[in-house]
Amino acid sequence: MKRREFFRYAAATTAVPGLAALPSPASAQTWNTSALDRTRLPASIPPAAPALDAAFRDLLARMDRLGWSPFLLSVAGFDLGKAISSEGELFRELPVPTDPALSEFAGRRAIQPGDPAMSLIYHVLAASEVLPESVAPEGYATLDMLDALENYISDRFDPPHAEDLVPAVFAYEYRQAFKTPHRMHADMAYARTGVSRTGTLASEFDPRRREYSSASVGEEVLNPCPVVPARFGLFLARPLAHGEANRIGINSIDDRYEFLVPVCKLASGGRHLSGRTIRFTQSHRDEKLARLMHMLEQDQGFDLNAPPFLRVSMSAAEASGERILAPSNSALVSLKALRGAGILSPTPAAIVSRASQEDRRARFKVPAKKDSTLNSNRRYTTMKLLDFPEREGIDFILSDFIFGGGRYTTGFRSPRNGPVFVNIREEIRLDDEGKEQAVPLWGDPAHFDRIEQGDYLAGLFLDGLCDGCVSAELVDDPIQTGNAERSWLSKDILPAISIVAAPDFFPRFDPIDLKDYDHFFLEGGTETASGLRLPGNPRVPLPGRPDRSAFPIEQRPKSAETVTATVSAAPCAGRTRRAEGYARHGTFNTLTDTISNVFAPGWDITYSNTPPGADTGNRREDRYIATFGLGSPFPEDMKLCAAANGMWAGSSPDASRTYYPGIEPIKLLGRPPTAVPLLDEELGLHPDSPAVKEHGRDFCFGWDGEQGPFLRLRPEESGESSIEVDYADIMTADYVQNALEGRLDLARLRDLSHHEAIARMQMLGNSIRALPRGGRVRFTDMWLVSAEKVEDWSQGAAAYGVPAALGGRSADGRFSAAPGMLREGWLFVFAHCPDPGPRRRSSDGRLRQPIQRLYACQGDGRAVRQTRLRPTATPAVQLDWGRPVPV
Repeated sequence: MKRREFFRYAAATTAVPGLAALPSPASAQTWNTSALDRTRLPASIPPAAPALDAAFRDLLARMDRLGWSPFLLSVAGFDLGKAISSEGELFRELPVPTDPALSEFAGRRAIQPGDPAMSLIYHVLAASEVLPESVAPEGYATLDMLDALENYISDRFDPPHAEDLVPAVFAYEYRQAFKTPHRMHADMAYARTGVSRTGTLASEFDPRRREYSSASVGEEVLNPCPVVPARFGLFLARPLAHGEANRIGINSIDDRYEFLVPVCKLASGGRHLSGRTIRFTQSHRDEKLARLMHMLEQDQGFDLNAPPFLRVSMSAAEASGERILAPSNSALVSLKALRGAGILSPTPAAIVSRASQEDRRARFKVPAKKDSTLNSNRRYTTMKLLDFPEREGIDFILSDFIFGGGRYTTGFRSPRNGPVFVNIREEIRLDDEGKEQAVPLWGDPAHFDRIEQGDYLAGLFLDGLCDGCVSAELVDDPIQTGNAERSWLSKDILPAISIVAAPDFFPRFDPIDLKDYDHFFLEGGTETASGLRLPGNPRVPLPGRPDRSAFPIEQRPKSAETVTATVSAAPCAGRTRRAEGYARHGTFNTLTDTISNVFAPGWDITYSNTPPGADTGNRREDRYIATFGLGSPFPEDMKLCAAANGMWAGSSPDASRTYYPGIEPIKLLGRPPTAVPLLDEELGLHPDSPAVKEHGRDFCFGWDGEQGPFLRLRPEESGESSIEVDYADIMTADYVQNALEGRLDLARLRDLSHHEAIARMQMLGNSIRALPRGGRVRFTDMWLVSAEKVEDWSQGAAAYGVPAALGGRSADGRFSAAPGMLREGWLFVFAHCPDPGPRRRSSDGRLRQPIQRLYACQGDGRAVRQTRLRPTATPAVQLDWGRPVPV
């Protein structure tokens, strides 16, 4: 039995007081690939509603005018001009497309009733790899146009067994094959949980790239970060048993539940709604700071039911002819309505801002540090706040000691009923007149004692993260009459969970892309929330109905705990292609298979089981998804998790090599080493680094506002003991201040593809295997000090991270390639650092760690070779490379 499964059953049966039964984790990502014939025409094809038909005809005419006709005729024999006047052209069977850009399309017709993914017109407009030369730059489809096409396709289809269908709101995307549950061809993917992302700028949809990008970037915006909206639609869904639902992430308890899988989209004015109009609505809550104050049993004279402690944003509603005003007090999100979709977008704001109420800085009194291994309230210079410390202590022993050698070491943490990690490095002092003064307690070791002793007022921050729901109402349309009533119109519409998460640092790949390297992570891992089985937050009210929960505890349907499942229709049984090895196009990433299922406390989401101050027990039905258990503000948690080798793979960047000797080791396991290597310039170049001083590179800050490690040689000493690594101190680094100063630079990682990330991880694993002592990545004591990509080994490497005094340079100053290195590859430099000893502090607050052994590794995708680096009086000295280790 796997360790996680063992612990789940042990927790459910143990007599230890206060230990909760924990969420059952998903297994490794798996896919159900039972195929269906999705290319048959139904026996009858009903006409579309007039409004939807008119929008579709306008779209065809626009495509014909802007250059799509020659492309569609040449690659699939489809006559777009004829289709405008002859419906038969839309539904006739077409030859298999010959263009490589259409290799992912598995359909047979221009329009497949009820199935956008099997409709050629939809695929060419929605698939970002389709870029015909004949199409004018303005010829690509906006979201409004794609919505009109989806509405038309769905309105020309009557789903069978309609009486069994359930109206529900889903977030949805059109994806390439390798991002679908079945991985066989391009398809629609859905989840009843949508994930949007905060940012500093508004964004707009780029029709040609099929992704969101910055709407505008002014000169005054430093390190711009556009928000990422999520698209929601109302669908008729079929309840399926676990063995029938095509999904990502299989959970060992799935046989308890039903999964809703959409079969037909609904649109305003369409036949399926008998002429009614859809009104998309939203309700969101940010109660992180209120929960913090409740857990500390403080109020400091503030109104904890008002901003910034409790922020709510809610649509108003219509009921019995009277307008009910929603209790909104914050513009957390906006909701743009299309005819058949709602685009939910976080309100652009600073990544982090100081929280105030009526001109008073929001603050709390910091408790003194507790010196307890199992119940410490500090993590470096961060306050750690646990709602159930006894349970957390038992959890820690079981997961990190007894089962510490397993794959997962932090997955069992207890429910988070308030922010676990809180920034306490900005003290608020009051003078005799009560005037506030903010005093920074970061960047200087002199503040360590102050932080440990506590008993001061720490300022609070806002970050824009929240959770809520997106729902839909059906409004009578007085223009249309005489439409037949349909059975689903009398059923309650199930809302979707809406998660407003932190920015996506790696929009070009997700945790699931790295699943084959899950064993690299000492903490965390690559599980995604698609396998999570928890319901929505019952404290989120229905939009406009403060007295009704969007996700009530009582009378939950069997599908209530599968709201995070990412699903699709079964793959087409016709022509399919399993996609391998090509780049992802478009960056939506708004479904649950793109976020982490590791809670410690979590990255995009975590989970709770009680309201603050209440004891509702630990029954499974009390646990729910939330965001208020994350760090306050989120960059505080981000620093801790980036230092723990990017423990949420695909979400949290890996900064463990920035701080490596200063990272607190896990008992019996050691320090978390680097798992997803970032290059030197991505971590930031210090002014004293060889890259700047010897190679003329510009110094810069990295993605997190810090600067990475680099090698120094102490001229007053001789021998290898003179080599030391200059690195950032995790105790003085402050990502919150970096965010406030605009130093977080997400653009440094934005274009990193999953191919590139995997290539770096392969180089890391192969290098460690080639080094003396060998070993596994997650247990290595080798410190990756420098990482550089080499464009062509036949020309040598720049070796920006290697001082010239370590040798290995050719006559032109390049770092010589080892024999046999010819293609592009990597140069990694490792310091052996098994037990960091005494270290020195430099004048700028960084630390210097002496090392005994230093190694360089070269790799080109075929083999890795390593050598020992030592100080030398001759930079051109030849290095003795070891035997090649095949990769």
